[in-house]
Amino acid sequence: MKTTYSANEVAQVFIREIVRLHDALNKIVSDKNSKFILRFWKELFVGLETELAFNTIIIHKHMDQIERVNMILEEMLRL
Repeated sequence: MKTTYSANEVAQVFIREIVRLHDALNKIVSDKNSKFILRFWKELFVGLETELAFNTIIIHKHMDQIERVNMILEEMLRL
């Protein structure tokens, strides 16, 4: 896929090429940023006509952890 695809485009391709052939997956590994992943999941579930309800407490906790890890990594790289 092109790196310029939006979350909506990735979700459409995912449904068309992956879900169609293999049904739903148990695990997806991605190196995209967390904002992209959230948008992707929203678009994926729209395409699957399934309601997706995020638990905002968990998302904020996860985002805080990612930001802390990024700060530590940046500091280590500077050293």
